[in-house]
Amino acid sequence: MNTPVRQRTPFLHCAAGALIWYIAVVVAYGIAELRTGTEAPVTIVEVVVGAVAWAITSTLVWAFLLAVKARIQPWLLIVIALPIFGVIWFALHVVTFLFVVGFIMPR
Repeated sequence: MNTPVRQRTPFLHCAAGALIWYIAVVVAYGIAELRTGTEAPVTIVEVVVGAVAWAITSTLVWAFLLAVKARIQPWLLIVIALPIFGVIWFALHVVTFLFVVGFIMPR
């Protein structure tokens, strides 16, 4: 008899789970920019930093699920990706801030 092949959680499901938080953050920054009248570079930086955070989060969630050999429902990936995305997003903002203060701002 043939035994079925066990399927793992696809990478695209992990990417979609993290993409929801990326879109939410970018939309929040866009709305805040419109309401406060700040300049576009703030949102542009957020788009770039958020995209890097999205790529790292997608890869980490996928690698974690491969390591534990788990297959979970796609909607649950949204919940799993939130704390990972938040920590990575915060860390990238700290690194970006330190880079700007150390190298870009005039002395």
